[in-house]
Order: sequence, then structure tokens, then C-alpha cells
Amino acid sequence: MDTRPIVVDFDDFYNVNNGLDLLFRIKSEVKGFKCTLFTVLGRCSLGFIKTIHNIDWIEMACHGRIHNHKECQYWDLEEIKYYISHYDNIYSDYIQKIFKPPYWLGNDIIYKELDKNGFIIAENLVNGKKRPDCKYVYTLQDKRYKYIHGHIQDGCGNGLKEQFTYYCSLKGEFKFISELRSEL
Repeated sequence: MDTRPIVVDFDDFYNVNNGLDLLFRIKSEVKGFKCTLFTVLGRCSLGFIKTIHNIDWIEMACHGRIHNHKECQYWDLEEIKYYISHYDNIYSDYIQKIFKPPYWLGNDIIYKELDKNGFIIAENLVNGKKRPDCKYVYTLQDKRYKYIHGHIQDGCGNGLKEQFTYYCSLKGEFKFISELRSEL
């Protein structure tokens, strides 16, 4: 039996793409379930974010501004500084200091600035990608944890509806990504 802590995250969470009905059903089926939701900040109202923040088995993390393809891949230093300032001024009380660029496409400039500001960087080291040179990096390839990565919507093969039965079958100790900070 696999006794590693289970870390569940779902991408593309925002007001009209939230999957909350399915997430609450999973929570009712799975003892101790908790998850990190990578949240598209530019597609969320502050009221929505405050409401979700009050659900103790959900933590939100940053997932770009509007989730355009390659959105963060081309951000320069000015753009990422603006994003971090916006986060600090509006969202820091509600959303964890964790960042994953949409489609896993970031660049060294944004990673360095996020690192300098204490963010955990989420990365998937596939297709020869190298680990960002940052203090806190969460990767799907870290064997200390059982990572379950999915999407709110279907279409990627790991959406809430597509894999609902699997997600309801999870058993073990669950951790938020933020709880890994001291171990990264």
C-alpha cells in the first residue's frame, strides 16, 4: 500500500469554471480530502475568492491572469512585478503564495521574481524541461508524494467529470501544496 501523502491539485478554477458541485461530492466520499485549486485571478470576483477561502479543505493558488495560451511565457520583469503587486494588494489574504503558469509555460524572468518574493513554483518536468532555479519548487515528479493533478473542466483526460470515480477512490493522508513548503 502506498503510504505517501496525497497532494491533489486542479487547474483552471474561476467563477464560471469552478466544479464546486463535484468537488463537494468528492469531499463527501473521501475521508480527509483536501485540494489546491490553481485559480485564474483575472476571471474571479473578489467576493467569489473570499467565499472559497472560507472552505477549509480548499486552498487556492495563482494560475496566471486570464489563462491565455503562453500568457506567462512572454511576461517580462515589469509584467511579473505588476502581477505580484496586484497579488500582494488584493489577494494575499485569500490565495496561497504558489504560482503555476498556464500550460506550464513560464520563463526564467518570472521564476526569479516569484522566487525573490517567496512563491512556491509549480512545475511539470516533462519534455526535457529543467527545474527552475528557485528555493521552493513543487514538481509532479517528486517521488516523496503521490501527486494527483487534474483540471476543473473536462477535455484533458483528468477533468473532474472524466475522472470522478477515480478521485472518489482516493485514500490516505492529504496535504495542501502550501504544507510542503518546508520540505521543498
